[in-house]
Amino acid sequence: MYPIILVDMDGVICDFVHGFYEIARHKFPDVYEQLPEPNKLSEFYIENEIKDPVIKQRATKIIEDPQLFYMLPPIENAVSGMKYLRNLATQNGMDVFICSAPHGANKDSYKAKAEWVGSFLGHDWMNRLMLVRDKTLCNGAVLVDDRPEVMGSYKNTWEHVLFRQSYNEHVIGKIVMPNWSDECVECLVEYTLGL
Repeated sequence: MYPIILVDMDGVICDFVHGFYEIARHKFPDVYEQLPEPNKLSEFYIENEIKDPVIKQRATKIIEDPQLFYMLPPIENAVSGMKYLRNLATQNGMDVFICSAPHGANKDSYKAKAEWVGSFLGHDWMNRLMLVRDKTLCNGAVLVDDRPEVMGSYKNTWEHVLFRQSYNEHVIGKIVMPNWSDECVECLVEYTLGL
């Protein structure tokens, strides 16, 4: 069995923060005015940045927007980085899959995530896409994820590699992937090989 590298989508491959802010700016200006600069978020759940309970409630509606998951741009160098990762992993007897949790409040997120992968990474990547609410169900050597703590109902088989974002800068004691540079991709493969 090949060692598997699992890679999250939102906040790792695609820019969820950008999409959230764009919908807020166009449809919920009162929410947009309450948000910090995108690169200064301190909360994984963006709506938790808002202290006013009425405006915070409106912010949660952004997650339900049918267009949200369709309009996310790729994170810088993520598309080329994923292709390089797959190539490098294959050369070293490993495999790469995308492992993403569709949002329970957004029924369109399932379809949108699959279409996003097909559009930006290519249709062959759609066979490498796992959409699952509980990532502990997925087997792998590592999971690259921006969430500070990846929780689930089962004991995970993978090591959590933290993809660095402003809202997880406080997390210590984990292997960190700062970006999608070739050097970072090579370090990820080297780390996985050493497990």
